[in-house]
Amino acid sequence: MDSQVIQPQILEAQSAIYWKKDLNVERVPTSFNRIHDRILTQCIAIANTILLIHPYIPPDINTQGRNAYWNDIHAFIEQWNEKHPTHTVIITGDLNTRDIRFGANHTENHKYLDQILLSMEIISDGNTPTRENNNLDVTLVKQGIGIGSITNTVLHKLNSDHDPTQTEVEIGHSPYISDAACMRQNPTLTEYTVMDYSKIKKNISDALKEFQSSEISLNDVNKILKQCTAYKTIKHKPIKFWTPQLKKAVRLQNKARKAISKARKRNEDLTAPYHEYKLTQKEFRKLFKAAKKAFNIRQIKQACQDPTGAEFYRIIKQLERRLNKRATHPTEYMNQAEDECEQIAAKFEDIFGQEDVKPSPDETTLLQSDLQNVKLRFTTESKPPFTKRELDQAIKKANLKSAKGPDGISNRLIKTAMEVDSFTELMLAAINNQIIHLGEYPKELKIARIIPLPKAKPGEFRPISLLSSLSKLIEYMIQIRIREEIERDLPRLQFGCRPGHSTAQALMRLMHYSGTAAGKRKQFGAVLYDFTKAYDRVPKHILLRKMQELEIPVYLINIVTWDQQGCTADGWTPFGPVRRAVEVTAKRYNARIHPQIIVKSHILEQLTSCIFHMSSREEALEKHKNGQLIPTNPDIALWTDGSFNPEKSKADAFISSGAASILLISDPDPHSTIFELEIHSAVEIEHVTSSYEAEIIALQTGVSTLLELYPENRHIHIFTDSLSCLQQLACLPYKYKFVNAVVKDVAEKLAELSEDNAVELHFIPSHTHLIEESDAIDELAKQAATNGELIEHDPLVSSYRLTFKELEKQKLHNYLVKNVKPSAFTNYPRRTPLIDGYSRT
Repeated sequence: MDSQVIQPQILEAQSAIYWKKDLNVERVPTSFNRIHDRILTQCIAIANTILLIHPYIPPDINTQGRNAYWNDIHAFIEQWNEKHPTHTVIITGDLNTRDIRFGANHTENHKYLDQILLSMEIISDGNTPTRENNNLDVTLVKQGIGIGSITNTVLHKLNSDHDPTQTEVEIGHSPYISDAACMRQNPTLTEYTVMDYSKIKKNISDALKEFQSSEISLNDVNKILKQCTAYKTIKHKPIKFWTPQLKKAVRLQNKARKAISKARKRNEDLTAPYHEYKLTQKEFRKLFKAAKKAFNIRQIKQACQDPTGAEFYRIIKQLERRLNKRATHPTEYMNQAEDECEQIAAKFEDIFGQEDVKPSPDETTLLQSDLQNVKLRFTTESKPPFTKRELDQAIKKANLKSAKGPDGISNRLIKTAMEVDSFTELMLAAINNQIIHLGEYPKELKIARIIPLPKAKPGEFRPISLLSSLSKLIEYMIQIRIREEIERDLPRLQFGCRPGHSTAQALMRLMHYSGTAAGKRKQFGAVLYDFTKAYDRVPKHILLRKMQELEIPVYLINIVTWDQQGCTADGWTPFGPVRRAVEVTAKRYNARIHPQIIVKSHILEQLTSCIFHMSSREEALEKHKNGQLIPTNPDIALWTDGSFNPEKSKADAFISSGAASILLISDPDPHSTIFELEIHSAVEIEHVTSSYEAEIIALQTGVSTLLELYPENRHIHIFTDSLSCLQQLACLPYKYKFVNAVVKDVAEKLAELSEDNAVELHFIPSHTHLIEESDAIDELAKQAATNGELIEHDPLVSSYRLTFKELEKQKLHNYLVKNVKPSAFTNYPRRTPLIDGYSRT
């Protein structure tokens, strides 16, 4: 049986059985609903093979009524089997009985069920509880001849308090009325070509046997990817509204396209075949829209005949919304193909060949001197190689839907190739050999394919450079390292080209300054600049000097300045206009502007050595039941918990929350500074707006306490009930993002602990009353909210939002008090509640 509901058929006014359209189903009339009051029973025969009985017995039906009902059911099944001896009988539904044979949580034993259970088998799971310690709906089966396997599963994914069940029956023939109906359910599939990822991996594994990691280069990697690409043919469902007219139109369109190709090979004029192609394309699109519209109308009319509305709702979800109905097509710009190409090429040549970005003779001399200095320093200074974590981070950040470069290699192909471990190692070795050690950037990776995209104005095009996917991958890894070096020195008001920043913050600054000026009755103005090709027009000598002033490592400067005649890499040139900050930048971590900061690469690299044990709450409880959740006799155990108090003690003020940790040390080393077996830490924290903030500060408190003991060569287990904290820390090395100062501090402390110790972090479900340590740390965290040591912590994002919200509310209240006056009309409602209401919102 197929559990997917397509077309409902109502059998009773109070309940229904649904089945697919064209399924061979026959209603079986019975007298159960007339004889047995308030007990609903529905019967259908499926594909002349299965008798399905669906009963519902209310819980208040007495034993006498149930006995009579089951006797009639048994007699009905016996009569049915006499007429249809090969049929399978299935009884499924809510019986509302607590017989011990139907559920492990039941204690009763009803004799009126003995007769029916002698002839039928229980296939529902009696050990799966639902609400109020009940069990699942009961499913009984009497298997007939010609039936395969019968399985019963529970649909937990529906997230219901009374989980429904699903019974699957394997039959030996089609359950549909006719072959045509079966074909409508499984239409003929059409073939099309896609990349064969399994074959690509095999080809890459075979090709890598010819290379060694010490000799491979990026050109070799690029060659392997191009030669190992493979494709396969798969099938898909055809268009449902395909007509002979559409078939004829698409043939004419393809014929016109081939005519253009032939004329181009013969160096003939393309005007006539191109015009013919546009006419056939327009005709095909017109017929396609008309056929689709007619098909949708037929579907809607058919769906309107469904009294339940289910079919109509399904159609609504499938139909595409028509947007911009009044939009008109832009004016077509027609011209000869050769003249149009020459015009586009001339415009692009003007854009990419600017003369004003070239340095003067004096600047050229200075540039050459700086380049010689960079080359000299490159041979002497250290050059840390790229790691596998950085390569994985770049792959995860890559857009799999981006266009291919001139080499035809896509990000999806690179990601598929990196699933082969040996390819990942060789690719990383090639990057380090050529980029880091030799300081060279392959010229093949700097070639871009420039395509014109039409603008709204006819005859205007925007040049788009499609770079090599492999080159963009390497550039991402390089720019991440550059960001780590200069993030502290970036101007506070630079919002562009920085993760975690956007134009919305610049607009907020503008509104703040304009509002301040208006309040002081001063004039306010803004000067806006728009630079043409701002990124590509950054002079190379200024870019080089700025990078030296920002103290960027010389091996990164060498990569950016390699081959000055080549194209400028996307994402690097924004560092040109950056102004080095004179003041000490450490204070920006506590600034009220933006609390998000970056984590260093070596911290993220060390964080990968920590082991994270994460699971759902249900899986964790199951592991605890089997004794697999908490390690036996841990060397050092750190339990942390945060207590978030969302209640308000007075208007617009939050009660303090708490964070606590319990450090348990087994067998302290007498030669070390560890001398206590149990250490408790409890802190009180303010301005906390979520349980996550309390949990991360609790983790910070516990790890700080442990670091003060300077443990070495110990096995440390950290337990917390915050799955979100563990997920953020586990994904931090692979997902480039700005984080809060508290998260950065926790990551640095965990990295420091993992240098000389083995560190594992565990998720422990809270409030279970099954784990003694979890209950103890939970109670300590609650006490910390009132009796803990009050600490100051770095503000979190939600704290900023809360402060901004409170400020706006106060401004609105002051405005209403000042401007809303009593009404002069008689019997007009008082306006004081309006002001008070807004102040409490």
